[in-house]
Amino acid sequence: MSKRRANLAIRYFWVAWVSLIRWISLALGMAFLIVVLVTTDTGWLLPVGIAGGIFLLSLMIFLIESPAVRCLGCGGSLLRGMRCAKHGTAKRVFGSYTLHTTLVLATYVRPVHCPYCGMRYKISRSMRKKRHAVELEERQARLAEHRDREEKARKESEKKNRPYY
Repeated sequence: MSKRRANLAIRYFWVAWVSLIRWISLALGMAFLIVVLVTTDTGWLLPVGIAGGIFLLSLMIFLIESPAVRCLGCGGSLLRGMRCAKHGTAKRVFGSYTLHTTLVLATYVRPVHCPYCGMRYKISRSMRKKRHAVELEERQARLAEHRDREEKARKESEKKNRPYY
């Protein structure tokens, strides 16, 4: 993979994680706030403040970096909603197209499908090195097996006192 593509993959990956952290910290902050309201225990305000601080910090980073996460085909923003029509292959998670794209970018599980143009591409690292390593291991195993067979045939030939050649 080219250096530019690798840098792009890393950037998309960490911006997607910042987006997930933003939503998780918002949910935790709301949950802690509900606990404060139900129990009237002010000790839970510290976790509310921590979750709120994390939310604000991740929101600022997300608002600065998310416009740079764009589809390689149409140039549409992948982590922010746009008002244009969605493609037929666009998928949702909890009713959100951008959340699905965020999860795919954060986990590198599947190729990314642009929700606007439908273009499918794999933003993550190339599997060429792993595939090459596996092929090399298989080749070495085959060579070792071939050597073992040759050695066995040579020993059997020597037992019969005949030259192997």
